[in-house]
Amino acid sequence: MMQGTYSATAEYGKIKAPALAFFAIGYQKVVDRAETLPEPQRKTALEFLKAQRKYHEQEIEHFRKEIPSARVVVLTNADHDVFIDREDEVLREMRAFLAATAPL
Repeated sequence: MMQGTYSATAEYGKIKAPALAFFAIGYQKVVDRAETLPEPQRKTALEFLKAQRKYHEQEIEHFRKEIPSARVVVLTNADHDVFIDREDEVLREMRAFLAATAPL
C-alpha cells in the first residue's frame, strides 16, 4: 500500500479554489511505541517511519510548489488523527482561513 502511495503524484495544480492543507508529521506516539519493539522489528519500524516522514516532507513541498497561494499548516509531533488530538489548533486555522477567504 505504501509503495503505491509513494509512487503516486497528486495534481494539486488543478485546484483553483482557495486551499487549506493540514499536514501531520512526526507521529510521536508511534515513534515512541516503535522504540519499545524488540530487534529487528524496532529497526524496521523506525526505518519505515523515517521514510514516511521524508515522503510527507516532500509532499508538503510539492503542495506548496503547485499551489503557492495555499495556506499550509504543518503540525509536528502530531498523529494521524490530528483533527482530534490538536482540535483547538485545527479549528483556529480553519476559522482564520475561512475568514480570510469568505466573500464580502
